[in-house]
Amino acid sequence: MTKKGREGFDSAQALCIVTPAKVNWFLEILGKREDGYHEIITFMVAVGLYDRLTVLSASNADIRLEIKEGERISDAEGKNVKLSAGPDNLVWRAADLLRQETGCNRGAWLILEKHIPIGAGLGGGSSDAAATLLLLNRYWELNLPLSELECLAARLGSDVPFFLNGAAAWCRGRGELVTPWPIDKSWWLVLLVPAWPVSTARVYARVSVPAVARQPESFADALRQGDEHVLRQAIFNRLEEPARLAYPGLREVYDFAYEAGLAPVHLSGSGATFFALFASLNRAEEAKAKAEELRVRRGIENLRLYVVRTLTTLEVAECHNPQELANGDVRRVAE
Repeated sequence: MTKKGREGFDSAQALCIVTPAKVNWFLEILGKREDGYHEIITFMVAVGLYDRLTVLSASNADIRLEIKEGERISDAEGKNVKLSAGPDNLVWRAADLLRQETGCNRGAWLILEKHIPIGAGLGGGSSDAAATLLLLNRYWELNLPLSELECLAARLGSDVPFFLNGAAAWCRGRGELVTPWPIDKSWWLVLLVPAWPVSTARVYARVSVPAVARQPESFADALRQGDEHVLRQAIFNRLEEPARLAYPGLREVYDFAYEAGLAPVHLSGSGATFFALFASLNRAEEAKAKAEELRVRRGIENLRLYVVRTLTTLEVAECHNPQELANGDVRRVAE
């Protein structure tokens, strides 16, 4: 006998997968494409800040998505921002696309526990979409190879293919052409995340293609050296200036970071997250503690700070492997 957690959905079987965030350590704009996208080159790394996606079996062919949100997100006017659980959500779209392309007629009850801040340049939505492909490929027993999942991922979004490939990678094209590039050591980051999202389209609308592009070789050399000071200086993001123009509040976050002694700090993706890099957990935690003290003293409530570590290839592979849930965990998720 099975227990129905919600009408029409069977909670006897369940799989879950964790979905890491990412940070951009290099991002240059190479040109404007005919399809309206920008040609870019970027280096992305997966970091230990996770969403969690669970699938419960369905007794019908529906796709149902529920979202359990973590910390409050607001817009520039302080109004709450709620994620859609419908067809404009990347998780829902990934599930629907996978069914369409394979002819699968099974349903799923998907529960997304959201912890990665939205609109923050951390790739949470893209990571969730990639996780959906991996999770349902196994759950529906489709057995699609990674190459086919990558093609579907590219149709969902520019960053989605990255989350199917390792822990660090160079990404080209509009971001969908991924070359894994393992890094030899773990790094620690202090993330400064405003409690309001940034629109990637709004930032890109202010981008000017540089006359001379920043070449990635110097950054790659710094990465190979593994020296904290050298790498911090080599990190680069062409979107930082247009993001500040589009969202003046980012200047306040940047100034706060410098006042807190976190310099240099860099923007991840199109924002809104800034980050500072450290070679050790102790240094990162000390820096975060000083910044938290300043945040409290200044009465700043719309800024969150995290300490995260870059992930290894093995750790990302473990993230990609869906896990069966025990009955007690199923009940917790389904409540």
